[in-house]
Amino acid sequence: MNIEDSRAKTIYRKDGEGYTLYSIGINHKKQDGSWEGGFIPCRFPKGTNIPNKTKIMMITAWLDFYTKEEKTHPFIYIKEYEIVEDKQESKQENIQVPQNAKTEYDNENTGVSLSDDDLPFW
Repeated sequence: MNIEDSRAKTIYRKDGEGYTLYSIGINHKKQDGSWEGGFIPCRFPKGTNIPNKTKIMMITAWLDFYTKEEKTHPFIYIKEYEIVEDKQESKQENIQVPQNAKTEYDNENTGVSLSDDDLPFW
């Protein structure tokens, strides 16, 4: 089953001892108007090295699977892709803020903190 998508997707990477796991972030709009996100494991050709949180456009990709202990484990195999630049990040890089300027977030503690262990992997 081939996969076609016209939107960039974020790839999440987790390194282990002697292996690397990748997941692709997906989302959809729920009936109530809110957004729901999820993650699907993905694989690339041998020798691929993609940094964590890289945005890509899938050129050639398909749904595949492997079985282990009579259970099916699906994943997306991405054979060809193109790394894309996040438009929002490139706009922010062009803005120069004086060192003594304060932002609306200077005194705000959001309480959100993520580590590599919080990334979405099965």
